[in-house]
Amino acid sequence: MTYKCHIDGLNQLDNWTGKTENSARNLFFYYEESKLQAVRWNQWKLHFATRTGYYGTKAELEIPWFFNIRQDPFESYDQAPGPRALVSQEHSGIGNIIITLVGEHLSTFKEFPPRQEGASLNIDSLMEKMMRSRSAQ
Repeated sequence: MTYKCHIDGLNQLDNWTGKTENSARNLFFYYEESKLQAVRWNQWKLHFATRTGYYGTKAELEIPWFFNIRQDPFESYDQAPGPRALVSQEHSGIGNIIITLVGEHLSTFKEFPPRQEGASLNIDSLMEKMMRSRSAQ
């Protein structure tokens, strides 16, 4: 059987050896298993979902949250009502660029599909599997 494997790698040798100060990577995709949570491009980061703490609840966002990582490296200035709520409108051009980059990234899955699904701890599905295996005995 032949497999196509795509390793998302960039040649960083010039940066590591001091030939350039800039990294070859300016785009990062943040996944939770198989779900895209956020994208960082240059100094901008867009969140499509948030989680309160490590084990906290996850919330899908209707409008992505914008952060300027250079101004707010801890992403602590959240989308509270007030002047911050206008940031998405002010930087919609950046959002369009990032959405285009996400589309390009997702199109690579046609040629190089994921080799396995992400595993999730879902108690309901575990109970269902246990009940099916019990009834099969």
